[in-house]
Amino acid sequence: MLTSVVFGVYPMVLPARNASYSLTVASAKAGAYGLKTGLICWVIGMVLATIYFVQVYRSFAGKVSTETNGHGYGH
Repeated sequence: MLTSVVFGVYPMVLPARNASYSLTVASAKAGAYGLKTGLICWVIGMVLATIYFVQVYRSFAGKVSTETNGHGYGH
C-alpha cells in the first residue's frame, strides 16, 4: 500500500495545498558532493564491517567442545 501511494504522488515527496510549497524529489535530494561523500563513507563502513565480521567469526571458530567431563551441563 505504501508503495502504491509513493507511485501515486511520485514527483511530490510531501504534497502541500499550494503546489509551490510542496517538497519534490528534486528539491529534497542532497547535493552532488554530499551524495559522493555519503557513498564513499558507506563503502568504507561496509568494508570495515565485513572485516570485523570475518575477524570475529575466525576468532570464535573451533572453540566449542561437546565433551562431558564433569563441567557444565550434560553429566
